[in-house]
Amino acid sequence: SGRRYPFFIDKQLFQAINDFSKKQNVTPFMVMMAVLNFLLVRYCHQEQIAIGFPVVGREDTNFTNTMGLFTNTAVLNTKVSLQENFVTLLRQVKENCLQAYAHQHIAFSALVKQLAIKRHANMNPIFQVMLVWQDWYEQTIKSADGLMVESHPVEQHTAKFDLTFELIPQPSQLKGFIEY
Repeated sequence: SGRRYPFFIDKQLFQAINDFSKKQNVTPFMVMMAVLNFLLVRYCHQEQIAIGFPVVGREDTNFTNTMGLFTNTAVLNTKVSLQENFVTLLRQVKENCLQAYAHQHIAFSALVKQLAIKRHANMNPIFQVMLVWQDWYEQTIKSADGLMVESHPVEQHTAKFDLTFELIPQPSQLKGFIEY
């Protein structure tokens, strides 16, 4: 059983996050990943944090004209010290993200098998926290042949992970959900 809690980051704060990310030469996703790492270290009292995140998985040119969902799960394993400043953490998160993107072609299941991690039915083998950046917002899309496509939220009553943070950038705010 699980629940979802919605939250919003207003336009002014979201703009500050975007400005900061540009100044630091990172993406807003990387800033939010660093924030999540910091919060988890602060409240869980662990210095090693593993957070999963979905990657697109379309780096193979054979799939360029293929319809379908080609996602994989990458894992960001970050050692965080509360003694270091946020910019230092952000640099580490950026490097870890770039490494994860470079290896996103490795299937998550193959990674688990290679690491010989024992699986348990009630938990994910490598991480229990997921960060999802949905780089779209609710809108209606009209195709060239007139087909109308709308997004509709799906009610979920089960949590796939201990915590999932879903972030959806929109023109006027950053919309989010915490699923637990």
